Amino acid sequence: MPRVVGVAAIAAAASAAAVVSAAAPEWRVIDNAFSTLTIGIAFKDDKNGWTSHTDGSSKPVIVRTEDGGATWKGVNTTGVEILTMGLTTIPGPLTRVATTGVLESSLFSLDGYHFKQSLGAPVTSQDIKYQGGQVTIASANGVCFSTSSGFLYKCKKAPLKNPGTGRYAAAPSKDVVFLTAGTWPSKQSNSTRRDGSQVARLTNDVRVVYEKKVGKEGSMSTKLEIGAEKVDAAPTNGTYTAELWKSSDGGKTWKNLI
Repeated sequence: MPRVVGVAAIAAAASAAAVVSAAAPEWRVIDNAFSTLTIGIAFKDDKNGWTSHTDGSSKPVIVRTEDGGATWKGVNTTGVEILTMGLTTIPGPLTRVATTGVLESSLFSLDGYHFKQSLGAPVTSQDIKYQGGQVTIASANGVCFSTSSGFLYKCKKAPLKNPGTGRYAAAPSKDVVFLTAGTWPSKQSNSTRRDGSQVARLTNDVRVVYEKKVGKEGSMSTKLEIGAEKVDAAPTNGTYTAELWKSSDGGKTWKNLI
């Protein structure tokens, strides 16, 4: 009799494990050839989301899904959209989205379909989020805030030991703000090549090149480079730097934490 109970117990345990296993969440690939470069993603709910997309021969553009990522379609953009680095959604009854990126690629949308240029945003950023009732963007020298869903930003400068190295920010409330900053000696994030073009390095293999158009005074063009970069100048000596700053008054004053 004890043996029968033991077998029954084992069977019950196996059945329970199967149920748990079936109900556990899991990851699956929706499209393994979605984009050659995608940076940043934000979802309002389990169906509606936004990210960036490129086929490799054209610059990345913002796309939207309404079916949980099964299909994606482009949105209407009337502002600068060179390279989106981050996106965030804003809670509420309306569909509101804000983005940031390279060379003034900060946009906002009040319906998720039409994106317009943000005002007052930093020239280049890789970090944006909605916290504490406002949109927060980390800039190279501080933090920028928007209480208008990404339409208008006001920036606060932090006294960084290494100016221009701001990376990420967090603002759990309108008063408390954290900012990280740092550099890596292997390669400068931004530099000028021998031909005069400006280079913004996003990763080791992704760069945005900003150069003058031939024969057009004051006119500039941008292009995206993907892959290993050819050596254009002698390597730059440098050291690793890391900073962490905190403000308790919305960015007016800062305290160095490390």
